[in-house]
Amino acid sequence: SPFIHGAAGMPAFTGGDVAAAERAARRALELQPDFLMGTWLLAIALDHNGRLDEAEAMIGRATAISRAPIFVAMVGKIFARQGRSADCARIEAELEDRRVRGEYIPRACDVIIATGRHDVPALRRALQACIDESTTWITVRMGPGPHLETFRSDPEVDALLDVIYDGARPAPA
Repeated sequence: SPFIHGAAGMPAFTGGDVAAAERAARRALELQPDFLMGTWLLAIALDHNGRLDEAEAMIGRATAISRAPIFVAMVGKIFARQGRSADCARIEAELEDRRVRGEYIPRACDVIIATGRHDVPALRRALQACIDESTTWITVRMGPGPHLETFRSDPEVDALLDVIYDGARPAPA
């Protein structure tokens, strides 16, 4: 079923097997072309592999179905990685406006965008906010994926990730 393939792809992605995650997402989408989990999983796998135009198109399919904050944040991350700073800032403003109006916007969304911008101070703040709101490690890791580990060269990010992962060390990107 599409759900089983999507569900299998998520731990593959968080564990660093991005190729397996992409295969699972593609299979889920073969079975159900508008399957939201499949579009999102394929978008984050494509983003991880630097295939940003394809990732943008795929996350666009996801946001056409749902404007869930995690999907919108991925749009911002992709824009940042494409060098489209103004578009990324527009996404950040949308998410902050929704947050101010009372919608729950997970702080993991801030992690996603900060990694796309390569903004270490913002990443530190976002990771601390994730700790403060008890965000699970998988939620923190899913958007940025294995690439999140590359930020461990910053001692504060390293310490914050250790708290989030409860001392575990996922495989680097």
